[in-house]
Amino acid sequence: MTTNYVKNACFPKEAPSEIRAPEEILESSSEASSNLPFIDASAYVSKIAPIPNGKRFSMARLFENPKIVALDFKDAKNMAETMNRMSHYVEQNGKRKVPTFKEAQSGEGHDLRISDIAHFYNACQNEGTILTQGERELLDHLLEAGLIHIQEDEYITPTSAALIGMSRSLDMFYKRKENFIHEYSHALYFVDPMFRSKVSKVFASFPPEVQSFLRGAILASGYYGSNDQWLIETETQAHSMTGPNSLDGFTNLILSAEKKCEAKKDLTQKCIDFRSYTGNIRILLKEIHEKYVEISKPHIPLLSHSSSTKSEEQTEDKNGNSNDTLKTLREINVEKFKNLKINTWQESLKKLEQEIELSHRYTQTDRPNPRKQLDQLQEEFDKRHGINFCRTE
Repeated sequence: MTTNYVKNACFPKEAPSEIRAPEEILESSSEASSNLPFIDASAYVSKIAPIPNGKRFSMARLFENPKIVALDFKDAKNMAETMNRMSHYVEQNGKRKVPTFKEAQSGEGHDLRISDIAHFYNACQNEGTILTQGERELLDHLLEAGLIHIQEDEYITPTSAALIGMSRSLDMFYKRKENFIHEYSHALYFVDPMFRSKVSKVFASFPPEVQSFLRGAILASGYYGSNDQWLIETETQAHSMTGPNSLDGFTNLILSAEKKCEAKKDLTQKCIDFRSYTGNIRILLKEIHEKYVEISKPHIPLLSHSSSTKSEEQTEDKNGNSNDTLKTLREINVEKFKNLKINTWQESLKKLEQEIELSHRYTQTDRPNPRKQLDQLQEEFDKRHGINFCRTE
């Protein structure tokens, strides 16, 4: 589809005539979204779907939840040009001001409500901000799919739907799987009231000092600027999926928050809340991880085979990193690849075997030990609070 844009503005001159607002978003019977194919979570994570020539990404509905649309970018540069500003606009700026491209932070993945994406495009129009080529291409696709349409010179979306994005620069299956679980968690929070209610209830069950610690860590980490309750709830759940024995997830947020608070001698409320916790941080992260995994397992694909659900029998390497990688192709449900041409299928499986081997090597490298880093952080916390006894687990 070709869309003509007004110079120095975000709005196309006119909406394509075939765009309609579907009654129920992303149903197979909806003419407006019928051009979007389905993709299964395993196939998405394993990069089965081809990216059309000349395009920045592939776009499909997730089979597990058709209200979630998955973008697979050919590389991190194209993902950044397409999604960095809109994510920063929502998560850092609280939908108040469109950031410049330099201000917008990069990430390994993105997740947004379609309604917030529409809000971003409206803000661009109101502020006279010129879209990047990636942002324009995404807008074209969303208009064509009926996920966004134009009403009285504004972009609107008819129902709740969400979009996630990953890039193929994150090439190892092990890392893409963890990233998918994180981004899917956010998207599910946006579109599924039942799951959202479960996440909210778990967060509300934490004592006030724990809630303050978690909120402070998220805000002090530097990755998020919005103090909205929904953001704190969904980020706590999504970052807790990997558990305390990983340098990703909440452990990364905590270490980043400590570094930033210490470097700036920050006495703002977020650092005060973060540093006020007097309990055992690693035990707390383990308990939070277990609570969120328990409510998330029935809802999130691939979580049952994730390192985040590591059993007591599974081991860690010498650096404290999990050795739980995807050992067999059955664990990614290759049955769902049966509709592919046989040569494509065989090539994909061969590539996956190679990536699984790379994933295993990745866990064996001399990465920083998360256990040691959390122990060092605990010592700093204990010194601040005058706690000099030996902690045990």
